[in-house]
Amino acid sequence: MAVQRLLARIASLVGTARADALAKLVILAGLRRLHPVVREEIQQMPITINIQENPFLREIFEEGKQEGRQEGRQEGRQEEAAGLLGRLLERRFGPLPAWAQQQLAAADLASLEIWGLRLLEATSLEEVLRTA
Repeated sequence: MAVQRLLARIASLVGTARADALAKLVILAGLRRLHPVVREEIQQMPITINIQENPFLREIFEEGKQEGRQEGRQEGRQEEAAGLLGRLLERRFGPLPAWAQQQLAAADLASLEIWGLRLLEATSLEEVLRTA
């Protein structure tokens, strides 16, 4: 198979030449929808990819880490806001029904902020959590 021959040739390379060739193969495999085949072959051969040795892969990896951190912070803020609003709603209206708990858990930060402001003047739980 062509992939096996390519990997055998790549395995004979050293240092950054190997990392660069593997990076190019992985990119091409993705473009040609051959990623599963290449992945399987790479796992069967004694080749390792060190992301830190390849500037292109290192940059993509670092961008992914940064995006992951940002998403994690966003999710953390959202969970904290939903938790706080849930406690405030329980304090004002009593135990929350399942539908309200589900709505809080699925809400984005903008909705939670709107509901938090409505809580100040609303007379019912339904009035606070209305979606329109």
